[in-house]
Amino acid sequence: MKSYSVGIFYVLISAIGFSVKSVLVKLCYQSAPVDAVSLLALRMLFAFPFFIISLIWQQSRRAWIGWKDFGKIFFLAMLGYYLASIADFLGLRYVSASLERIIVFTYPTFVFVITYVLYRKTPKWIQLIALVLTYFGILIAYSEEIQHVEHTQQTWKGVILIFGSSLSYAFYLVGCGSIIPRIGSGLFTAYAMGISCFQVLLHSFWDSQASILGWTPLIYGYTILMGVLCTVIPTFALSKGIALLGSGNASLIAGLGPILTIGLAHHVLEEKITFLQIVGSLLVIVGVLIISLGLGKQEGE
Repeated sequence: MKSYSVGIFYVLISAIGFSVKSVLVKLCYQSAPVDAVSLLALRMLFAFPFFIISLIWQQSRRAWIGWKDFGKIFFLAMLGYYLASIADFLGLRYVSASLERIIVFTYPTFVFVITYVLYRKTPKWIQLIALVLTYFGILIAYSEEIQHVEHTQQTWKGVILIFGSSLSYAFYLVGCGSIIPRIGSGLFTAYAMGISCFQVLLHSFWDSQASILGWTPLIYGYTILMGVLCTVIPTFALSKGIALLGSGNASLIAGLGPILTIGLAHHVLEEKITFLQIVGSLLVIVGVLIISLGLGKQEGE
């Protein structure tokens, strides 16, 4: 019972950390003309040392992984925390933090579709209903967003970018399934996050518009929080929580994420909370949880 309570605590910490990230990104955009790549590079720069230390510590306790596994992790890191993160940060320029978190939260639906396509399994009717429910909820929340923005075309751009982020992260999760059991979740996380930090920083050096220097103290303060509070801590906390609770139970608690973001965005960013937004968000959360629990049962079979 004690381990179960500890697992709940870890997943809650993770949900809070990931929820705060969207709000901090919006605060950065409001406080300075910072571009998405620079912002992401600063986030990864401050997170990088923690993942390197973790990688050195964990790798010292076991044999080195082979080049084949390293190549797989390098590719998965590019999908999960490089491409997905850039698309997410770009999308946040055009949509609210609340809508961003709702869309990002749909990644289990993409995992569900990818898994069934790859393994040619017939989905259950309850899962199909959950899928329809999820995207109907997004349509409701999105229709509400359109009423409060002047440039609908830009909002569409943001929605597509964040859906792309969610899809990229889903492919990352599907790919993780074959390698994590062999090398362990802790070592895999340290490798994947360390590599993705390197990929983002390399991108920022190649991008003539991006820079990690010359920003205001406020931007550096926000990105330090993003790197530590919204990247390092929730990443390791989620891994620990899943280990103690299982992915199905962890997904139930992680479902608080969009609600936390909506509340934070309302109080910090003064984003409006409307009845349709609440209804749409609840539909998304219910649909995703049904699918997540189904995926969790498959993992246990």
